[in-house]
Amino acid sequence: MSEQDAAVALVPDRACGSCHACCVALLIDTAAFQKHSGVACHHLDSDRRCGIYASRYEACRAFHCGYRQLPWLPETMRPDQAGVLVLPLMTRPDDAPDGKLLPSVVFVILDEASLDSEALTTSVIAAVREEVLIVLSVRGPPGTTSSRIDISEALLLPAMMRNRRGIQRILREAYAHAKAVERPAVVFRNGGERRPRGGGDEQAE
Repeated sequence: MSEQDAAVALVPDRACGSCHACCVALLIDTAAFQKHSGVACHHLDSDRRCGIYASRYEACRAFHCGYRQLPWLPETMRPDQAGVLVLPLMTRPDDAPDGKLLPSVVFVILDEASLDSEALTTSVIAAVREEVLIVLSVRGPPGTTSSRIDISEALLLPAMMRNRRGIQRILREAYAHAKAVERPAVVFRNGGERRPRGGGDEQAE
């Protein structure tokens, strides 16, 4: 376990393995490095592993997805297997009492087929049981922002009743709505867009 891992409570016996979903899915905008969501990091090598892992950026060192952090997520929710990247966050909803920060999870849909998966519906049921807010995120074309929809209230009853078809219907409706939203272009705030070293083009996935 690294020093960074020790600073974050990680689920025992869960590892990234060959998963590199965060190296593609995430939007990163730091002084050291910027990349669009849905665009593979140019440091991924031909084996889809980080070519600078030992000296990777601090943003990468600090990141652990929900699969690594949340013990109530099923084992089947490793992002490359589930088609979903889970981001644990603390958010302040508009109607939160006293502006209190509340735990939430963002389900970033990497593969549309995951909307009907057992893994995702089980995760939704677990999130409701844990009283965690649920947000669905759908990526736009590379260079644009993602759309996020809070579906916590809509999922509450079907999740409590373990109505998997009802959960899947709500997920698909939210996904379709998010896909239809026009997304603005990303504006990097830390030095502007940087091209990959060597002058090559980043490849969207």
